[in-house]
Amino acid sequence: MFAKLLKHEMKATAGSIGLLSLAALGMGVIGGIMMRYIVNAAGDFRFDDMSAILGIFYVFIFFGIMAYALGSELFLSYQFYKRKFTDQGYLTFTLPAHSWQIFLSSMVNIMIWTLIIAVITTLAIAAIILIGFAGVPEFRQAIAVYDLSDEFKYAFSDLTGGMIFYGIAQYISSTVTMMTAITLGSVLAKKHKIMGAIGVYYVWSLILGIISTQLLGGALITGIEENLTRVYTIETVLALAVAVGGFLLSCWLMDKKLNLP
Repeated sequence: MFAKLLKHEMKATAGSIGLLSLAALGMGVIGGIMMRYIVNAAGDFRFDDMSAILGIFYVFIFFGIMAYALGSELFLSYQFYKRKFTDQGYLTFTLPAHSWQIFLSSMVNIMIWTLIIAVITTLAIAAIILIGFAGVPEFRQAIAVYDLSDEFKYAFSDLTGGMIFYGIAQYISSTVTMMTAITLGSVLAKKHKIMGAIGVYYVWSLILGIISTQLLGGALITGIEENLTRVYTIETVLALAVAVGGFLLSCWLMDKKLNLP
């Protein structure tokens, strides 16, 4: 049943996120073309009114790409709320599935699309840079001598297993925290469920920040390099504890305290 739920979640989200992703990539290409014109105009000392106008549009395009990244994340959060805690929730919770399957399928769906959104955002920004500066000789020369493999080796040379687990744990924890805040806010609030979810998320994040600071103790003061292993271990364990706790709490609330309109 979990596989069917995940497939349904992916299909329900693919249309909207897919169109937004195509729009973001299109903005990246258009922004790159505008940037190339501006760079060429500035290089030829003919930075005319058209270049200034294109520069203004370029700024809007860049912020549009950033809005795509943030807006898509908000859309995923709202879809979780809409499908579980509004009228659509009646259909969702009549399915022959356990609450943990419903929650987990939404969580995996959100995590997959978050990765896709990050990749699309990176590609859109890369399009602006590569297209915009493709005509600059210095840029072409820099790209020609740029050994990407060496840069990747350098970037990941200091990456340890603890850091990898830390990153994965934080990624899972942040997703579960958002979903748990929506679940708890929807259960506690009878009318203003979205505001309740925002309030729960703020308080939750504040408490986690205080706990994290207390657990780390003097590690951040006495020298981060000397205590790096300890820091990553504490943060990883805390993130996993939050993820497991949020998951169990959300499933229990869905089973026992569901508050549908």
